[in-house]
Amino acid sequence: CKHYRRRCEIKSPCCGRFFTCHNCHDEQMEGMGRYNVTVIRCKVCNLEQDVGPVCAGCGVEFAEYFCKMCKLFSKPTNQGIYHCNGCGICRVGQGIGISHFHCDTCKACYTLESRQGHKCVERALDSDCPVCMQYLFTSAKPLFVGPQCGHALHQTCFKELLQAGTFKCPTCSKPMFEEKVIKKIQKVSLIL
Repeated sequence: CKHYRRRCEIKSPCCGRFFTCHNCHDEQMEGMGRYNVTVIRCKVCNLEQDVGPVCAGCGVEFAEYFCKMCKLFSKPTNQGIYHCNGCGICRVGQGIGISHFHCDTCKACYTLESRQGHKCVERALDSDCPVCMQYLFTSAKPLFVGPQCGHALHQTCFKELLQAGTFKCPTCSKPMFEEKVIKKIQKVSLIL
């Protein structure tokens, strides 16, 4: 599917149908509840079986990455995949302490580079991106977090705002940067 590369399908506990992933299910109907998945089907030999990393019938490995807690099968991206116990889900990255840190106040993971100026916002990602309206907590897209206010949005959505000349947070309307940084961005935009 367009979301994950895997050699199995998961059986939805809510409707009993097989889907390549929980996102494919959720595009057709509401909320599968992937943590409740107990049955998968091999795409090679069609054997229905309990959730696991390898087919009990033909021995094929379903994916390079498997998370028993999230029932996630995937080929890792260039950035990798890791499970965060604090978030309770798998995230894109190399792992806690390697590429990311978990903030207990925000209940979210952020890149290590953003740690120094990090502003905590309780349950920061438990909302939709204010630009594209996609739920942030489970989104696999990279995030931008406003250094002045701590509100989050997708990096791609942030770039769209900058290209449109918007330098205020779409959540709280505070400037996303100090005035001198905004002037530099505007100067570069004029050159490009």
